[in-house]
Amino acid sequence: MKRLFKTYNGEALLPLVFLTALLTGCGAAVLSAPSDLKASAADADNPNRIEISWLPVDGAGIYYVYRDKAEDGNFSEYAGFSVTASKDSGGVMRYYFIDIIADGKGGTYWYRVTASPSVSIKSESAKSAAVSATTCSGSWSAASSSVLAEAVLQFSVTASGSELYAVTGGADMSLRGLHYKNDPASTASPPAKKWFSLTGAAGSLNTAGVNAAESFSAVIIGGELGIVYTDSGATPSGALSLKYYHNSGTADEPSFAWTAAGGRGFNSAAAIDINSAVPAGSDIFSAFLETSTLKLYKYKNAGSAWFELSSSEVLNVIGSISTVSQGGTLYLGYEGVGGLYLRSFDSDSDSLQSGGLVYGAAVDGGNAVFISGGGSLYSAYISDPAGNDDDTSGSLSVVKFSDGSWSALDDVAGDLPPEADGRSPYGTLAAAWHNGYLYLFYADSGDSRRGWVKYYDAGLGWQTAQIGGSALTGDGALGSFSLLSSGGVLYASYVEDGRCYLRSLK
Repeated sequence: MKRLFKTYNGEALLPLVFLTALLTGCGAAVLSAPSDLKASAADADNPNRIEISWLPVDGAGIYYVYRDKAEDGNFSEYAGFSVTASKDSGGVMRYYFIDIIADGKGGTYWYRVTASPSVSIKSESAKSAAVSATTCSGSWSAASSSVLAEAVLQFSVTASGSELYAVTGGADMSLRGLHYKNDPASTASPPAKKWFSLTGAAGSLNTAGVNAAESFSAVIIGGELGIVYTDSGATPSGALSLKYYHNSGTADEPSFAWTAAGGRGFNSAAAIDINSAVPAGSDIFSAFLETSTLKLYKYKNAGSAWFELSSSEVLNVIGSISTVSQGGTLYLGYEGVGGLYLRSFDSDSDSLQSGGLVYGAAVDGGNAVFISGGGSLYSAYISDPAGNDDDTSGSLSVVKFSDGSWSALDDVAGDLPPEADGRSPYGTLAAAWHNGYLYLFYADSGDSRRGWVKYYDAGLGWQTAQIGGSALTGDGALGSFSLLSSGGVLYASYVEDGRCYLRSLK
């Protein structure tokens, strides 16, 4: 036999013995299943690590660890093996195994362990009793060392590659553009990122302010930031305009300024609830409400004018407008009389297709979002079956479109919809597709209206995307919730106490 000595955390281990001939007349010896299996998160600084430990088995030289996402599963997924032992805090010798859970795959995992005489003689014992541990595989950190702005009513964030752009709307009806990119002065590797102000024309997007600070939408146009917003200086007041932050200079001598595109006030009346999207190429679509009619405008490219697309079938719209792009097709989601709808846009006829009922009852306070991910379409909404817009009888639900119909995912169990008296008029729900999972950002009236981020695992249900299962925001953070996946990082932004915050998920 061959003796092998190792250490664990600086402490001498039991001698490891590989047995080459522990056989009976009928084959390998039958070993007992490992006992006293324990599992826990390794430490608070490494929330994606689960530590497994168990008592030694007489005659065993190696142990195999198996995992499953259910207690009654078959535990066929191999996690790894262990051949090292160390004394625990009570002086008891135990074997240990560290399981590293991939980013974005946090949740509850169940484990079972078998014993075998040696690597060369893989005759495993029966599996141990199952034990579980939960990890969130992520923690939130500040993407900026300071609050981005003060006295802010709305915060809209969008991405171009791995860089972010943000637009803030203040109580003075002014808009401010911000650019989150690598800091040229940073010596770190990779360089640290920093917020830079987009000043342009004296720091203002337009000369006369905006009609309402919440009425704007950020969009990326050819890698540059664009804003569709209500312009009180246009005729009529409150009509939509588009400007983008354009470099008219050279790479060596850039000259950035806000440039108008498509003419000011391209729609015929005051607009609210604005949403923009770039589904393919340089096409820009802007969806918004005029009174109770949903309007859809298209802007082809620089030098072209905006023109209205057919919306004759889409009347009596209440709100919750979302533009979603999937497979080159533009979808328009909205709350109308009779429920929540999602309709596709036919590029051949420049018109919206009829039908597409998602939920056949009222939605509370315009709280509904649509998202595309993993080849499917999703909708999250707060129901208001009583139709009184006070969300006392509603619930937070998420549905998925597959095989031609909508089916419900598990409800976000235990989490209530936002309180009516504290609801944000700028949107409470947000959703994003990140690393193969659907993420949802919402406020919970059962926890002082704090904002939570959770992701959906088909085997485990909704999991909290935060170490320790904590809320992301403090109390009263009901403004401008958004989620954005960019450069492999998930960003969450929100307004709390009139200030803008951006957090990244590690």
